[in-house]
Amino acid sequence: MGTGALSATILASEVQFRVYADRLRAHEPDALTRPITAQDQAAALDELIGEYLIEREAERVRTPPPKGAEIGMERARFEAGIGGAAVFGAFTRKLGISEREVGQVVRRRAAVSAFLRANLEGTTEVTEAQVRRAFDAEDHPFKGMSFDAVKDPLRVWMRQRTLDRAVARWVSVLEGRLPVRRLLVPAPATPNSEPSPNL
Repeated sequence: MGTGALSATILASEVQFRVYADRLRAHEPDALTRPITAQDQAAALDELIGEYLIEREAERVRTPPPKGAEIGMERARFEAGIGGAAVFGAFTRKLGISEREVGQVVRRRAAVSAFLRANLEGTTEVTEAQVRRAFDAEDHPFKGMSFDAVKDPLRVWMRQRTLDRAVARWVSVLEGRLPVRRLLVPAPATPNSEPSPNL
């Protein structure tokens, strides 16, 4: 990713990780067995570039970096969205993702959340009433389950969707100032493929 004098390297493993994580958050039954398509990779890469752009903007405007407790909360939300700590652990082991790599992902997500909270106060929070309305409207991937069983993962899913929309709005602004140039397009990956530099 080139941004004027700035650059960042996004690995194939990061793109692959994001594709599967997004599928698990959407509770797709074949999340880890369906092949990754070029469209999947492009969408995941766009999400990652957006997060990197916002992280850079947060540094530029001196947004306070997330503290340990905030990073811990982001980790807990990430795990909950995928299906809990046990599912998350099995998922990262299957992909060969190290704890260091997970830590980098979580810290970046926490930095993005902190920036958005500072600039879009309250927009990433999801109230109990909003969760109930979404459940009743069946605007979620948890159809056929009881409200009590899904309210916590539904809240995480809704928060991530809200966060994704907020990131997209900010990225559209930032890309006007920092044009993105992709230096290499990701190659097809499988759950057991070796990571390689891709951007």
